[in-house]
Formats: sequence, structure tokens, C-alpha cells
Amino acid sequence: MRRTVLATVVTGVGPYEVAVSPGGGWAVMSNYSTEQFGHTLSVLQRYHLQPAPAIVMNSFQSLRNLWFISDSLLLATTKDRQALLVAIMPFGKIRRVIATG
Repeated sequence: MRRTVLATVVTGVGPYEVAVSPGGGWAVMSNYSTEQFGHTLSVLQRYHLQPAPAIVMNSFQSLRNLWFISDSLLLATTKDRQALLVAIMPFGKIRRVIATG
């Protein structure tokens, strides 16, 4: 299989993982740094191959385990608050916080 780089984009500090929406229109990267706990999500709009404004989750840090459950709903876990977040994309508004610990 041949792979082609479509674009290289700047992310926040310590990009950790990426999730792509089912329709392929959005990619979200968690910024997870060991030196400064990441509390941002970098967002890439596929059709423009340009980053959208980063989502800042001030009260949630160490975002990881990203998973789109639809084109507009993203799940993410947080290490610091032991919670599962349901966020509305692409703006990152928190729809629900579910305690996990």
C-alpha cells in the first residue's frame, strides 16, 4: 500500500493521539505533554487541510482515548479528573461529563 502525506500541520505541545470523524471531515489530536499537562485539542478540517482553532479544556487535563461516536460527538477521557467527556465538535463544547473513578 502506498501512503501519501497530504499536509503537515502544527499542533499543540505533545501531540499524543488522533481521532478521525466517521465521515472523515474532522481530525482531532490530543495535546498531552509530560512537562505541562495538556488541556487542548488540535482540530484539523480535512477538506481545507488547515487547522481550525484549538479547543481549550481548562478544567480538564491529560485528554486521551479520543473516539468519535458520530461526525459531531467526540468522547475523551481525562486522567486528572477520572472522567469521560462527551464533546460537541468542532467547537468542543462539553455536552456531558461522566465520572469513571
